Amino acid sequence: MFQFYLKKTTHYKFIALFLLCLLFLTIFHFLFVFSLYCLFLFLFRKKNTKLNTDPLISKRDFFYSPIDGRIISISKNVRIEDDKVSYQVIRIANYWGQNSGIYLPMSAEVFDRRDTPFPTKVFRSGFFKITLEGDNRTNGQYVRFLNKFSEYFALQFVQCPFGGAAQVWSLPGDRGNRQANLGFFPLGGSVLIYIPVNYEIIVQQGEWVKSTETILANRKGSLE
Repeated sequence: MFQFYLKKTTHYKFIALFLLCLLFLTIFHFLFVFSLYCLFLFLFRKKNTKLNTDPLISKRDFFYSPIDGRIISISKNVRIEDDKVSYQVIRIANYWGQNSGIYLPMSAEVFDRRDTPFPTKVFRSGFFKITLEGDNRTNGQYVRFLNKFSEYFALQFVQCPFGGAAQVWSLPGDRGNRQANLGFFPLGGSVLIYIPVNYEIIVQQGEWVKSTETILANRKGSLE
């Protein structure tokens, strides 16, 4: 069954426009509105995820990609203000036409989140740098998680001038399993993934990744 991130009111508005076109306008107006509606359905479609139950996969501590896109950069030993640990940061650009769903990379609990009222907007291209060190709160929504090993990891959503703000539904205290749908990123943007330093990153810059499918990193020692 097909599912979408569009609100019910959006569907009702398009239905009203269809009726308006049929009653008072021409068939060309109807076809234009219908084409626009199909475009919205494509851009805001939900991904049908299926949890991999293979014991060789499910019992290992893999870190999956939370979103579709292309890896723009991989940074090491990044320190965030008020956080006592270092991270490895993978920046993924999600583009128009790709699935915009945001998924939990591994089973965890939401520890805290920061929402910036007026975040800095940055283009998806690697030519445009995003501040990682120090106080990075102007970059946009920052959600930090705590996994079963009491390790922190985080996702940060940086809005593009040609995209919308990420819609993240999870709040501190919420728990979820790997591949749980956390929200969506309307028309895409940049996602910064903060991974603990004791994980081995197994992807490379420039690689295309798929949410819930591509393994970004594995916990050192979990493959032994």
